[in-house]
Amino acid sequence: MKIRSLSALLITLMAVTLMGCQKHDEDTASGPPASGPAPGAPGSPPIPGAGTPPGTPVNPTGHPTPPAAGSTGNEIMIRNVKNALISQKVYTAKVGVVVNGGAITLTGSVPTSPQKTAAVAAAKQVPGVTSVKDQLKIDAAK
Repeated sequence: MKIRSLSALLITLMAVTLMGCQKHDEDTASGPPASGPAPGAPGSPPIPGAGTPPGTPVNPTGHPTPPAAGSTGNEIMIRNVKNALISQKVYTAKVGVVVNGGAITLTGSVPTSPQKTAAVAAAKQVPGVTSVKDQLKIDAAK
């Protein structure tokens, strides 16, 4: 009699446990709760580059990072000059940009003379730039 009662109790506990596992699987099968509408759905933020032809830059400046909200005029000018250098394939890791109104000073180094020429030419093409002072050095060690 004790064995029968014990067996019935064990079977009941296993059944309840398995039902709880099944409920847990159903709860987690759909993943974590969404924090907003699905991408591309009405009311969701736009998907960068959506609706543009392949190869079109996400940001019209050619660089994926637009100036931060609340940036000063000089910060925006620095970003615009850096974007111009990047769009001309200038290696910018060691290039500094100093802005004083519309006067730009390029500092640091680039690996080749053509890169230096391209950097100065690109900076001169940025809207709002009135002059470019070239203090770039050529350093072949990238």
